[in-house]
Amino acid sequence: MNRRLLSGILSAAVLAACPVAASACDFVYPPSPEERAADARRTIEGSSAIIDAEVIRAPTPDRPALVRAVRVFKGPQQDIFEIAAPRTSCDIGMGGVGSRQRLFLTGGPDLWFAPDTGTDPVHEDRLLGSDRNRDWPFVGVSLVR
Repeated sequence: MNRRLLSGILSAAVLAACPVAASACDFVYPPSPEERAADARRTIEGSSAIIDAEVIRAPTPDRPALVRAVRVFKGPQQDIFEIAAPRTSCDIGMGGVGSRQRLFLTGGPDLWFAPDTGTDPVHEDRLLGSDRNRDWPFVGVSLVR
């Protein structure tokens, strides 16, 4: 058997035996606090809008969610944002009516997308000057400091 064919067969066998590769939205946090802070800074800079929001209409596959902006950190100063239903597992689900979250949005101005940033909430809060546990606690979420 020639070497090239054998190499191809072995490569295929190794790939087949390996666990599924990590998806594009899997996050591995950098080891240092400085790197986590830099990652949060890049996320904030790259977002079109950043809001603390409460869901007033849950999304369906055919209809975007509507969220009420309680606080706008960045982007248009508007009360209601229309958020696309998750397109991939890398997008944040809005949850049911009344659920609250801080959203780092892209897109707009009519339809926004809420990707899962994977950044450290403590660093996000520090950079935005807002402690979400104190300012507007999220139902069922408490950040460990």
